[in-house]
Amino acid sequence: MQHTQTHHPELLDVPAIVDLAKDEEQRQIFALLSGGAALGTALLAPPGLTERMAAALRTAFDAAMRDPALLDEVRRSNTDIDPLSGGELSKVVERTFNIEAGVLERARKLSQ
Repeated sequence: MQHTQTHHPELLDVPAIVDLAKDEEQRQIFALLSGGAALGTALLAPPGLTERMAAALRTAFDAAMRDPALLDEVRRSNTDIDPLSGGELSKVVERTFNIEAGVLERARKLSQ
């Protein structure tokens, strides 16, 4: 099982934890608890950032992730790289943390 919300491209036959949920509430709890997989190496900006500045930072990050010199260095270091764009990362955050209060409370109790 992958402790993620989405399948790794090299492990398409291995279920993600959210695939094992028996109902929507359980799927939301699993998504919440596995949300860190996509966020673990995320670059964050401070709260209150203007939309214009956020867009500029996302554009710069997306360009950096396509930079041939950076990608070559990553390959030489034998590091996996599969970056999400800022827009995609925002969707992950929204899906992960947009859950009903009752589901969140149950997740808290289960994680204790």
